[in-house]
Amino acid sequence: MESHLIHRVLHWLEVHPKIKTLLENFLIALGTIVSSALAAYTFRSFIVPSTDFEAVPLITGGVSGISQTLNRFFDLIHLLDTIDNRTLQAIFYFLLNIPIFFLGYTKIGKRFAIFSMINVVMTSIFIEIIPDDVTLLVNITGDLLSRAIIAGLLQGLASSIAYVMEISSGGLDVVTYYFANVKSTSVGKFAILINTSILFVFTTIYLITTESTDGALNSIIFSLIYFFTTSKVVDTINVRNKKTSLQIVTSVESMPKVIMQKFHHGCTVVKAKGGFTDLDKFVIYMVVSSTEARDVIKLVRSIDPNSFIDESYSHQVYGRFFIRPVK
Repeated sequence: MESHLIHRVLHWLEVHPKIKTLLENFLIALGTIVSSALAAYTFRSFIVPSTDFEAVPLITGGVSGISQTLNRFFDLIHLLDTIDNRTLQAIFYFLLNIPIFFLGYTKIGKRFAIFSMINVVMTSIFIEIIPDDVTLLVNITGDLLSRAIIAGLLQGLASSIAYVMEISSGGLDVVTYYFANVKSTSVGKFAILINTSILFVFTTIYLITTESTDGALNSIIFSLIYFFTTSKVVDTINVRNKKTSLQIVTSVESMPKVIMQKFHHGCTVVKAKGGFTDLDKFVIYMVVSSTEARDVIKLVRSIDPNSFIDESYSHQVYGRFFIRPVK
């Protein structure tokens, strides 16, 4: 009954494209608010605790990490001392995202870029306006390991909410999203490579601006834990660039054409013979997006209940592979 109702709603939305677009944009806007608020709370509560200026900071990586680095650098040379550090962080975060916005707009998708920029603006606003009392709801300032793990989980969730909505949380997430689409692989490993580079630059400046070497080393170690946790959460939730290999054994000769009419992927067909039945079979090999695998299997089983299907995760594919464009 529920599936029938959902099917009717989806069909109604298909014949009313303007309402469908309006609903999609509303849901994306809602996801943007949640993602930006969560990212700002994570930054203020766990990465750079706003209520304890002596706390060892974590390095966020990405544009936020670059902003932190610039903040430290300007502290070192005593420039812009009249501007509060939190405000300066928000300003740097916004300005550095402007050129990245144009990358997303021209190379990924217009809606993707616009909502990603809205996410950036809202994150900057939330960083500025979240009350200190809210950041103290979970007060673990002195426990770096807990801060790193919780920050990684929350930031990974914030980025993943954006990715599920087919936008990003801005910054270098846009760059990693672009490379992941071009290379047809997972997002997380690109983030780790970029963030590790930022980490060492920040640490160098941190060592110059602080008397505690232990604090700098702690910052490196636990920031790496934060990076790893964030990337694992993102790669677990964001399945857009994950692939699934399917080997389908069927006796229905028309099966390949039926599958290709429904899904935008090619396949390889090999004639075979059943070892037990001695009947003619067709082995279909194809790679699909992980989000499509269940639908392909359901389609095949509905046509040929006696089919045999082997499903396995594909780490990387080379060659032409269709990825649905982002709007």
